[in-house]
Amino acid sequence: MAGASPRDFSTAGLFDLRGRTALVTGGSSGIGLEMAKGLPQNGARVIIASRSRKKLDAALVELGPRNITVNAVAPGFFASRMTRFVFERYLADIEADCPLGRIGEPEEIVGVVTYLASRAGSHTTGVVIPVDGGTSISKGRRDWMNEN
Repeated sequence: MAGASPRDFSTAGLFDLRGRTALVTGGSSGIGLEMAKGLPQNGARVIIASRSRKKLDAALVELGPRNITVNAVAPGFFASRMTRFVFERYLADIEADCPLGRIGEPEEIVGVVTYLASRAGSHTTGVVIPVDGGTSISKGRRDWMNEN
């Protein structure tokens, strides 16, 4: 196209969050806190709030027409205060049930939320993205979940 300015498809151009605001639900602890810490490192302003699927749906309807995307991340197992008890007893089973054979790392959550908040994710809205190593679709044996 004559006269069109070149588009920046570099990683830095696609994932630069300067001038963007990210709303992190559940951002006061655990994985949410990791997201809230990682997004500013990529230039985003971060707002932390509580979470609720009902509120997520309502926010999508309200904010979508204003060109504000609303998405959710569905994390699998990550090390946190909440998972400490389970990991002490069942970490080997959890990892065995995961197709990737391990629990998640903080940078894996930060990468997904950076995508969602960046220009690269600007046409992604109304979705829930699992970051769980495939456990949401695997047919793991999960015997450990049925113990009394």
